[in-house]
Amino acid sequence: MRKYNESIPYKALAIEPANSFALHYKAVAAAASNATVLTNKGIALLSLGKSNESIAYIDKALTINPNDVMALNSKGLALYRLGEYNGSISYILIKL
Repeated sequence: MRKYNESIPYKALAIEPANSFALHYKAVAAAASNATVLTNKGIALLSLGKSNESIAYIDKALTINPNDVMALNSKGLALYRLGEYNGSISYILIKL
């Protein structure tokens, strides 16, 4: 019997941020009106330091589901990273 960390599913979970972005890009193409997929793509872009691009996808997600806590928090973080502190606080406070 193979060890857990040698199994194929375990190795499949070891995804680098750049690969994560490619996977989210495929998912967004397949489900362009899915708020969760759009938020996840925004988060992947944010993890790559692409805050402006991240906000574009998160905004699309928020038009579909304006109460999505993950999208609201992610937009706040993206704005913070862009130095827009007042805007950032308003998105984080909405979530509370």
